[in-house]
Amino acid sequence: MKISDEVLEVSDLDWFAVDQNGLLGHFATGRFGGVPKSILESKESLQEIEDYFRKHVPKTKHCTIHPKWSDNADIDPKDSRSVNMYLNDFKQMASCGLYSYDAYNTGPRPSSYFLVAFPDMPLSIKDLPDNIRQMIERTPLPDVSFRFTSEIVSNKII
Repeated sequence: MKISDEVLEVSDLDWFAVDQNGLLGHFATGRFGGVPKSILESKESLQEIEDYFRKHVPKTKHCTIHPKWSDNADIDPKDSRSVNMYLNDFKQMASCGLYSYDAYNTGPRPSSYFLVAFPDMPLSIKDLPDNIRQMIERTPLPDVSFRFTSEIVSNKII
């Protein structure tokens, strides 16, 4: 089943892509972030990929929180409870070996993304089971290197 514009406007979707080097990225739309057309094609594929990372990939890799995440997030960095809740999902994805981005929640949709957390040992597309690899390969970001990109503008993903 396709994902409709109406769903995008009210949902915080997680989607996944592969960069020019075969590294993997996680993106949280927060209802504002741009979403590639390949992601909109199948809600079921998106759910299968998300389930794979949340339920089957060991959360053993160390990760780092980007030092400027709080400059871009709509959260009070002095509120430690809110900070921990906000960072938890991004740290979880980065500990799977993914570069984890959040959408700017200012301005009109679709917005760009900023890096929140990144893995110390990135996971490669080659490390994935065939079915998950094939689904993620439908969403390449050929002009992006996650290792060197702290912001991904919306025209790079749509």
